[in-house]
Amino acid sequence: MNPKFALQQFLEDKVLAAPPDSPLADVQVRAAKGETSKKPHTVALISDGFSLSPNAQGELEYYDANLYAVVFVKVVGQQPNSPPARAIAESQLDELVRAISQCVFQDHTLGGRVFDARVMGVDFEEEEKTGERYLLAPIFIVANEASRFVDNR
Repeated sequence: MNPKFALQQFLEDKVLAAPPDSPLADVQVRAAKGETSKKPHTVALISDGFSLSPNAQGELEYYDANLYAVVFVKVVGQQPNSPPARAIAESQLDELVRAISQCVFQDHTLGGRVFDARVMGVDFEEEEKTGERYLLAPIFIVANEASRFVDNR
């Protein structure tokens, strides 16, 4: 399975199963960064490429998938540039980054969709779109890393 689609399905499943008090509750998962979202918490998936090579049985598999789960949190309030509004958004962003990373750590096969996935790093940024302020965090995830792969099927 294409690793980007695997990550999308995995995260959609986690969001659907999340209890109402979870940071993952009511998060929109979307396939492309440019798609618009009406929800204040969004995860956009980006692929930075991957390899396609035959496995031991000669079947083509995806390897070395470089993926980003970009977490967006809208800064809301009467004054979105105020320190209190920003602090709330920063806290929400941190909770979401930790929740998504924990999902990958707990199930490194993304529900059996890939051989292996690892969170490699995260960054924190800020962006303004159409007059609205967002905090965002690209989570770098590698799936089916060829140097770690062992075909034991």
